[in-house]
Order: sequence, then C-alpha cells, then structure tokens
Amino acid sequence: MPSSAINLISPNKLSSTPNGSITIIDWNYANKTLHMNYNELARTLETPMGKNDLVIIVNENPSETLMLEETMAVAWGQPIPQQGHWVPGLLN
Repeated sequence: MPSSAINLISPNKLSSTPNGSITIIDWNYANKTLHMNYNELARTLETPMGKNDLVIIVNENPSETLMLEETMAVAWGQPIPQQGHWVPGLLN
C-alpha cells in the first residue's frame, strides 16, 4: 500500500472515508486523549461498518476486549454478527 493512501483522521471524519476503507483505531488514545467512551465509539463506527470497511481496534488492556467486541456489535446493529468475521487478538 503506498504511503500516500494512508491518512490520519479524527473519529468524526470516519463517515467520509471511501467505501471499503481500512480503519485502525487506537482505543487507548481515543479513550484517554479524546475522552471517547464505548457509546461514542459505537456511534462513530456505525457508518464505516455499514459500508463494509474493515475496522480494527488496537487495545493494550485485555480486560477491555469483551466490552470492545460488544461495542462493535452494537455499531454493527446486531447482537450476534451474521456476516463478516470477528477476530479478537492481543498484542504483547
């Protein structure tokens, strides 16, 4: 992927990304620096997930993984995903 295709944007600009974008969110930065909570994250992700973007949330704290998975399910609008894949993972 050419570096010119990589853009840093604020969460409120996620709805304007092209369909099929790859969005990577640093949850620790969003939560601690932008003061975003789970509900705000879910609302922010509704549009990207609705246009088949790949959404990746990076998180340092394993105890928040389940809550972040539930947040993504809320953003998707379904309690149990019917399409796509969920792959929780931890980075050490």
